[in-house]
Amino acid sequence: MDEFLARKDLFRKPIAKDGSCLFRAVSEQVSYHLVHLPHFFFNYCFCIASQFLEGPFDHHLFRLQNPKEWAGQVEISALSLMYKKDFVVYQDVNAEPTKVTDNDFKDKVSIL
Repeated sequence: MDEFLARKDLFRKPIAKDGSCLFRAVSEQVSYHLVHLPHFFFNYCFCIASQFLEGPFDHHLFRLQNPKEWAGQVEISALSLMYKKDFVVYQDVNAEPTKVTDNDFKDKVSIL
């Protein structure tokens, strides 16, 4: 995988695998840290979550405080809109990355 990524001018950076790994991976690839704009993130999440989540949004946010709770599509969609970057996931050296968001943003956040 490392050779494959190098051919695309990318590299793998190890990040701890826990409930905050998505946020750490994104903060590595944007010019400012997520904690600086939490109210924007929650506003984006709320708009997106109302379409996909069952139950109150407050309950979803409470669950995300648990370090063992993983972020998902709602958070990725909110981060994409907030930072104006589409998300792609590299899973296999023999395949193109999977588009996780498709907002036609020029810049990408790459995740492995």
